[in-house]
Amino acid sequence: MRSGPIGHVHSVFTHALNVTDAEGLITIADPTTGPLPNGLVLEHVIDFDRFGLRPDDAVTIDDHLRIRDLSIDLACARHWSATLPTRTIAAPPPVIAEALRRALDRTGVAGGFVPMLAGSTPLLPPILQLSRARQNFDLPAMLAASHGAIGLGQGLTPSGDDLLIGFSAALWSTGDTLAEPFTAACAEFSRSRTTDVAVEFYRSAAHAEFSGRLHALFAALAEPPDASRLGIAFEHALTWGATSGADCLLGVLVGLFGPDFLARQLVSR
Repeated sequence: MRSGPIGHVHSVFTHALNVTDAEGLITIADPTTGPLPNGLVLEHVIDFDRFGLRPDDAVTIDDHLRIRDLSIDLACARHWSATLPTRTIAAPPPVIAEALRRALDRTGVAGGFVPMLAGSTPLLPPILQLSRARQNFDLPAMLAASHGAIGLGQGLTPSGDDLLIGFSAALWSTGDTLAEPFTAACAEFSRSRTTDVAVEFYRSAAHAEFSGRLHALFAALAEPPDASRLGIAFEHALTWGATSGADCLLGVLVGLFGPDFLARQLVSR
């Protein structure tokens, strides 16, 4: 293990903080986030605010990761593989739609792309174009559409970026041969067009690496159809951030089932 300075604090939140190293961002988070492709998840819930950490604080490492008064023991750290396995989707669209309806009702998530996820408003043109291009196996058209989604919206990870990460996960999970060139191009294009945190998620997606929440979602989709169990998985996905989970889930569904799924399956909502 290398020892000494590795970088600086990038940003601090109540349950997570981001630090820079030579390659990009590392997220240090408590268990409420779940496993992350570019992160270190602590064993216990923590309030990072109480340590008085600030952007640009120095980060050093030996047998501990140290930032001011915060010291994280790395001796018993366990490796988690963020690589998303290829799975066959077992749940049929009607079961998925029913599970999604239940999850949206129970969570009450609003904002971002939630109206599109609920089937109550049409997909934005870039999203519609992206999904149709994927159905036509048209990589140039997919990339052209992605340019209209990268950086779209507000927040630490804008809605358009969350959607594209979910869409990328759908490609990798189904073994689509366009997954590698599409995600590599998005990672390159995103570098000057969105937030640092979103760029890091694109870099991970280019290596088929995604958060534990997406792993759990695709595992649920591959299990024998059960609207109740799948609804719980959707609820877990939807409660990621303010709207990040919903925006990402929209990307998953349009990536898996095409642009007509939400309007056709949720029209009775």
